[in-house]
Amino acid sequence: MPEPQQAPKQIEPKGLPDYLEVMSKAVFQSGMSWRVIEAKWDGFQKAFKGFDPKKIARFGPDDVDRLAHDPGIIRNRRKIEATIDNAVEIQAPTTSCTSSGSPCLLTTSGWPHARKARSECGG
Repeated sequence: MPEPQQAPKQIEPKGLPDYLEVMSKAVFQSGMSWRVIEAKWDGFQKAFKGFDPKKIARFGPDDVDRLAHDPGIIRNRRKIEATIDNAVEIQAPTTSCTSSGSPCLLTTSGWPHARKARSECGG
C-alpha cells in the first residue's frame, strides 16, 4: 500500500530571517522534489546560520565555495548565490522613492509590490 501524501512543513514568517528562509526554500525546491529539500532542511538551516540576513549578507566567495561542497545541502552554486543576494536585498533600507514620496515598503502580500516600487526608484 503506498504511503499517504504529506505536505511539506510550512514556515510562518515572523521576521526577516523567516522571510529569507521561505524565499530560500522556494529557490532550492525549484526543480527538485520537496521531499529532498525537507530531508536536508536542517542542514540548510545550519549552513545558512539560521537564515539570519545580517550573517548571510557577509558571506563571500570562500563561503560560496564551502557551501558548494557541503553534502548537507543542495550544492547548486547559483541557488547559494541567490540566497546570499536575497539576504542583502531583504535588509536594504526603505527609502522615499516612489513618485508620491511614500516609502518603498515590502509587504506580506508579495514581492510584486517591491518590484513596482523598485522600478519607480529607477532600479
